Amino acid sequence: MLADTLVDGYSIPEGCYDELLAPGGEPRAHVAAMVQTLRRMGPQALLDAGRRRDTIFMQQGITFEVAGSDGARRDRPFPLDLVPRVLTAGEWTVIKRGLAQRIRALNAFVDDVYHAREIVRAGVVPWSLIVSRPSFARPVHGIRAPGGVYTHVSGCDLVRGGSGWAQIAEDGYREAGTEFLMQTDDAPGRTLLAELRSAIDDAASPLDAVLLVAELIPGRLDYRKGATYVDSPLAHVLDIGAGVCQDFVHLGLNLLRARGIAARYVSGYLYTHSHNGDAAAGARAAGQPSVEVDTHAWIEALIPQADERPRWVGVDPTNRGFAGERHVKIGHGRHYADVPPIRGIYRGPARSTLEASVTMTAL
Repeated sequence: MLADTLVDGYSIPEGCYDELLAPGGEPRAHVAAMVQTLRRMGPQALLDAGRRRDTIFMQQGITFEVAGSDGARRDRPFPLDLVPRVLTAGEWTVIKRGLAQRIRALNAFVDDVYHAREIVRAGVVPWSLIVSRPSFARPVHGIRAPGGVYTHVSGCDLVRGGSGWAQIAEDGYREAGTEFLMQTDDAPGRTLLAELRSAIDDAASPLDAVLLVAELIPGRLDYRKGATYVDSPLAHVLDIGAGVCQDFVHLGLNLLRARGIAARYVSGYLYTHSHNGDAAAGARAAGQPSVEVDTHAWIEALIPQADERPRWVGVDPTNRGFAGERHVKIGHGRHYADVPPIRGIYRGPARSTLEASVTMTAL
């Protein structure tokens, strides 16, 4: 184990999360390659690399001042860990979106302060607090920055919180998601299902597990229209290795519920005219604000929140990501049969046909 070669006698403190080592002391899967490199280097090579780093930083002025016990101020090399903090793709997806959301909020706040001042009128931020700041610039009132971008560089601290696995075992969580914790379809004995469940078991948090489902399913199943029917069992989908959106969702529901995460089937529509993250702008630019769309399905999982009630988060395993503004929900249930997009009984001539279409407009 890594602890035997680089950190003699080290054990993970109780209640702490080690970025490199799993609770049993073995390297986490997503850092296995880096751990192998550290093993080859050995402790002395890592110490030597740290000294070279400090020398280079001092020579290039990458330093900060600190005061000694004698009151004298001295330069010290900027602290930089040679062992990088490796994030899984699922973790980075959440962090990246969170950072982008924060920066957009900061830009919107600054724009509002120098223009409409709605946040002041709403009583959220006192005007006296804003005008008393030394950085408040009265002369630029009414002037909008190019592209509306005020925050060009932002430094954000990254702190790992609780995993959330403990919360899903609490009574409050189970009461909130009771009916969506029970399996509605299973496929015992299928190797693929066992492999996927094993991968989900290694997820660092319930949210990571949800994002992992969205990554793993389209990587192991082919999207193939006509391969299944709306009532095809999960075992059939796994046997042929293919399906459509509702099959991807049914597999995702099975994986999440097996891990103790409440998950529900969502039926709706997906605006697919633009795939660049701004469907409305893409449609307007093409002169086609209204397009005919197909029915679609995705998952909503109940994710624990720090000091808050758990929240339903949408994820689309067909499109490998979160459900967003292009997803229009019409209902949710335990599985497809609870919320089919079309339900009813037709009575009439045997050769009659029924056609239906849905048009979505980008606003």
